[in-house]
Amino acid sequence: MFQYELMLESRRTPRLDPHVKLLYATYIEATSQALTRLGITADEDLTLLVYSAIEGFIMHQLVAKDRPATERAIERLRRILSTAR
Repeated sequence: MFQYELMLESRRTPRLDPHVKLLYATYIEATSQALTRLGITADEDLTLLVYSAIEGFIMHQLVAKDRPATERAIERLRRILSTAR
């Protein structure tokens, strides 16, 4: 939650923006590397899509606390990505 609060605060406090951009870039790079390890050649768009899905799963779980729904969505993403190999 701290990271989301930081991201929201950066909208009001411009000096935080570079830190948030670096944080996002780090997560995007980690996502790209994970996809590569899975044998998926991911361009920037696919990497952003996967990262955004993961981020959405986290938010959904934090707010809705519906673990079964989150797990089903994660499994669906895995099946979709398996076709990208």
